[in-house]
Amino acid sequence: MFLMTISKISSLLFSSIENVLKTLVKCCRPYFPVEATAEMLDEWQPLMCPFDVTMQKAVSYFEMFLPTSLPPHLHHKGFRLWFDEFIGLYVAVQNLPQWEGNLVNLFARLATDNIGYIDWDEYIPKIFTRFLRSLNLPVGSSQVSTSKYLSNAYEMGHVVVWITSMLGGPSKLAQKHLSGFFNSIASFYHPSNNGRWLMKLMKLLQRLPTSVVRRLHREWYKKTTWLNTVPDSHKLTDQDITDFVESIKQPVVLAMFSKIGSLEAAQALQNLALMRPELVIPPVLEKTYPALQTLTEPHQLTATLSCVIGVARSLVTGGRWFPEGPTHMLPLLMRALPGVDPNDFSKCMITFQFIATFSTLVPLVDCSSVLQERSDLTEVEKQLCSATAEFEDFVLLFMDRCFALIEISTLEQTR
Repeated sequence: MFLMTISKISSLLFSSIENVLKTLVKCCRPYFPVEATAEMLDEWQPLMCPFDVTMQKAVSYFEMFLPTSLPPHLHHKGFRLWFDEFIGLYVAVQNLPQWEGNLVNLFARLATDNIGYIDWDEYIPKIFTRFLRSLNLPVGSSQVSTSKYLSNAYEMGHVVVWITSMLGGPSKLAQKHLSGFFNSIASFYHPSNNGRWLMKLMKLLQRLPTSVVRRLHREWYKKTTWLNTVPDSHKLTDQDITDFVESIKQPVVLAMFSKIGSLEAAQALQNLALMRPELVIPPVLEKTYPALQTLTEPHQLTATLSCVIGVARSLVTGGRWFPEGPTHMLPLLMRALPGVDPNDFSKCMITFQFIATFSTLVPLVDCSSVLQERSDLTEVEKQLCSATAEFEDFVLLFMDRCFALIEISTLEQTR
């Protein structure tokens, strides 16, 4: 027993030291000298034989050490030395070797560090075909058995980064294939489908909009850093954002009622609503209003409320994209009050979260008197000011529900 404990401690200590060293290499990569890439290729390129076990060792070293953030005038001493050979290997070898995942991670890092400086169009069809194959989806009437733990499966985080970095540009080819990609897998998001592949699909749905929002922040708002600036020709335009949201909207709406929960769909909707609220929020509201009126489908109610919570900030902000958004707030609050139900704890908790979110974003103040004081209000603003007169009724009804809940939940001593 003592020896087993010692061996476990030593293995944990070794793995911890290994992770620390890997993190150190990752942090030091931007400071490698310009000649480092050529030196690494001289050292490890002889190990690159697809038919030998040394291939995995070489590719893992390259993924860990190769610098990919050199400025454009030094690209000929950086990734240009190895890109053609590595992408050729990726395209040519199609038997899912173990090192393919490492190569994908390297390409994802290269793509995000050099947006607009690499022409991916020639390889985009192959890349999306590999992405689709890596999901291991069941196809056809006969179910093909796959290993439960696939060592060569792609890491979804790197796949998402690679896809995001290829979007935009003059050709729009990546967006075309992304739309086809989601069209081909949309049916797998239907609530009736379930399998071990569903978790990976939900993770893709959750992380891809987040990655696109990060890229938009980098291009539009972020201060200048040591990262390469994105050329104007490859920055995401308004049309690029609209096309992206349209391509992913259908799978997200289907995933709202997934058997494994609606958290991923709510997070995806939150980021999509930041980009195009007028495309995302109306389908969510179309499903929310009927769900608030039914008493026989609590799962539908909790799923839709969690998704509305995700888009709450974009809904109440309004703005030029979705100016009528704030007008939905009070009807939603009033219809959500029956959700304070002591007989259904999960529905009660999501209703409290729903009300708390909106009451945090919008102060519950009666502004109806502003209609007599100002004459420069728009029709939407007049409608909002009139609606705020009902805030008092909402608060009274909500407090009655809370007191009733407390009274029912009181523990009484009985003999």
